[in-house]
Amino acid sequence: MEKRKGGVVMIEERRRVVISNKKGIHARTAAMITSFVNNIRTKYNVKLYIQKENDESRLPLANMLTLAALRIKKGDVLYVIAEGKNGKEAIEEISNYISGEIDQRVNNIDEIDKLLEEHTINITSELKSIREIKNKFGSILNHMGDGICLMDNRGIITYLNPAYENIFNIKKNDLIGRDVKKVCPSRPSIGLLDTKEKIIDILIRGKDGKRILSSSVPIFAQNKFKGVITTYKDVTELEEVIQRLHKAEEKIKYYEEELNKNNYVDEAFNIIIGNSSLLKDVKRLASKAARTSVNVMIRGESGTGKELVAKAIHGASKRKEEAFIKVNCAAIPENLLESELFGYEKGAFTGAAKRKIGKFELANGGTLFLDEIGEINYNLQAKLLRAIQEKEIERLGGNEVIKIDIKIICATNRNLEDMVNNHEFREDLYYRLNVIPIVLPPLRNRKEDIGLLAEHFVEKICKEEGMDGKQISRHVLSHLKEYCWPGNIRELENIITRAITLSDSEQIDVDTFPSYMKNEKRKNDGLINFINGDLARMEEYDREIVRLALKKHKSFNKAAKALGLTHRTISLKAKKYNLI
Repeated sequence: MEKRKGGVVMIEERRRVVISNKKGIHARTAAMITSFVNNIRTKYNVKLYIQKENDESRLPLANMLTLAALRIKKGDVLYVIAEGKNGKEAIEEISNYISGEIDQRVNNIDEIDKLLEEHTINITSELKSIREIKNKFGSILNHMGDGICLMDNRGIITYLNPAYENIFNIKKNDLIGRDVKKVCPSRPSIGLLDTKEKIIDILIRGKDGKRILSSSVPIFAQNKFKGVITTYKDVTELEEVIQRLHKAEEKIKYYEEELNKNNYVDEAFNIIIGNSSLLKDVKRLASKAARTSVNVMIRGESGTGKELVAKAIHGASKRKEEAFIKVNCAAIPENLLESELFGYEKGAFTGAAKRKIGKFELANGGTLFLDEIGEINYNLQAKLLRAIQEKEIERLGGNEVIKIDIKIICATNRNLEDMVNNHEFREDLYYRLNVIPIVLPPLRNRKEDIGLLAEHFVEKICKEEGMDGKQISRHVLSHLKEYCWPGNIRELENIITRAITLSDSEQIDVDTFPSYMKNEKRKNDGLINFINGDLARMEEYDREIVRLALKKHKSFNKAAKALGLTHRTISLKAKKYNLI
């Protein structure tokens, strides 16, 4: 059937289903149904809901906790609803699945329990921040001097604060759960259920003749009408109540935004560790970028996690089932980069014994991540621009035009704006790539995340190496937070790996850290710095020289020339010391 929703005609399919599962739909079967439904939703591009018989509420079918909370028993009648042009096919598969003996399909209970545990952990994590906001919001309302009444989108009263009870001389238990149209039929807020437009500063009279100022505001979450919040105050305190109403509106707006912000971040970004405000802003922006096919440029110092963010964007996008292809433009010699990107035909040049498929072709339908984009030479930039603009490529030595559909994510730690001004980077290519810029903060600017990152790396490395778990003391954490981290997160992981390897006890010791982190007194006696009169290991001097050269010259080619080394040697050293 067709259903009009917000001026748009929606195709809706409904199917009546009788539950025959012996134990009804409990937590385990809810997890199985949720997993199945998520696959169907993606397969047919539909929205799916469930509705119990004789109940007007329709609830999302893909939410495990919602499904389990319905307490559906054997013999209960449900309606499965699908919105979308492929709803009939989706309904058919889901109805057949739900109406059968689901428990009998379980061959391995442990696998299902694992699925249930993982699903529950994800949902619990998402709900945690919302629950905290709700608790704060409720505390504010309970302590406000204004009377507060909350009702849902059907007009059922769901909350009254103590001030409301005092103003109207009534107990909240006499009203909560009842229809506002029946218990308070003259309230102006009732009209808002239909208009969904705020009603400000309306004078009403209480039963005792008291003059009360009333203001009602609609509540929206993710652009859906959820209910109404109404405030009440004696008119004698008009000036004060207006000021407090404004503050209340701002707080309500803030909490709505916080709720929406949490909902906007896809779970694919859970791989990025940290709770600092700077990182949360990055996650929210990246999550929005994932919902489109426009190009993204990730900026940040070496080791800040640019590749990890790129993978998260791909994992949160509609292309997540397709390829994610990475090209490190700095690690490939200039004369080979073009063939690496576009591929070549057999005989295109000496040594081309057979056809090679380029990275653009491999990424078709998916995402191409161009790391260190600032290292591409000026001539190759023109070919890259054409491929992005025209959405087509040609292999070297070939005449076939190959159409491509890819999302470009690039990353750099260089100042591309300066390179554009110095004619080292094409301005037109810069604007093509820099559609959504994402700037990753260096670790020194979000030191509150160091503890979480350190614990994550300790657990990860011990597991990978088959070692017993190690502990990080407050003293060690304090030491980690005092360090400036020029190599950012990559350097932190390297330091933790070293500390775990060298530590003989259950606790990681500061003594296992490299000498340059120990804040020991250095004596400059010429070109070489001594540490308490002793020389450091040769490897530490080598690492520091390479790091300083890359920091100054910004590219492998220039750093290699300055140190009298080859491009390949400097790139290998940078990888060895975790400097890229």
